[in-house]
Amino acid sequence: MKRMKKLKRMLLGLFLISSVIYSCQPRDTQPWEKYLNPEQEIENQCDTISYARETKIFTAYTDSLKITIPEEDYTFIMIPSASCGGCVSSAIYVLFPNSGNNTTLIVSEKIAQEYAQLCDKERVVIDKTSLCDRLNWEYANIIEIKTKNKQVVYAKSYSTEEMYNM
Repeated sequence: MKRMKKLKRMLLGLFLISSVIYSCQPRDTQPWEKYLNPEQEIENQCDTISYARETKIFTAYTDSLKITIPEEDYTFIMIPSASCGGCVSSAIYVLFPNSGNNTTLIVSEKIAQEYAQLCDKERVVIDKTSLCDRLNWEYANIIEIKTKNKQVVYAKSYSTEEMYNM
């Protein structure tokens, strides 16, 4: 009997907390809508969020690879060696080809050995020291970096689920 009362109170508490959180959301949009339109979110983030730390780390990284970050809008797709096989395939065969001419693919040497056809492609850089595996930031798996005026304006790690759904 006591357990049932505790369970009812806990469920009522969870319901009240979720109601309060939901009531704080703006009424014109639903909280999940930002995930349905990621391109719109990217444009807004580029103008409002500072990626100073990412810019510093990424600039040092590209300098070590002897890559110049262009002034114009540019995208870098990084594939560390610890990325899952399905994610690597999706990045190489779907994400990279669909990203346009202003894109460079950076892969670790391990990935380059497994996908030998990458060595012949333009806009592919092989990180022979696998420094991308040791960068001091929270991004992992497949990483997309967007730059403008030599500054990082957007950084995203793709989850396994996102890569499989491409």
